[in-house]
Amino acid sequence: MRIKNVAGYIRQAEHISIVIGAGASRSAGIPTGPELVKRINEQLPDHICRLSADKRQDYGHVMGALSPETRKNLIEPLLQESRINWGHIALACII
Repeated sequence: MRIKNVAGYIRQAEHISIVIGAGASRSAGIPTGPELVKRINEQLPDHICRLSADKRQDYGHVMGALSPETRKNLIEPLLQESRINWGHIALACII
């Protein structure tokens, strides 16, 4: 399929969803889910102490155990240090 055909489908659609892989974030310098889990286990163990050993390795459970403010304080500096990449540029062009 040619890009102009894809663009035509997007223009005609009422709603679209674009799914990109973790590589887009990773190449921007943002840690992957498993890397964030490791960081939380190392830096914020008191926030996840009530989780079982298995759940301490699960992204959803670990992030769910953090307060919204703690999640913000964890992620915001990572976003500030991130850099734009070609995946972001391509997504911006589609939008």
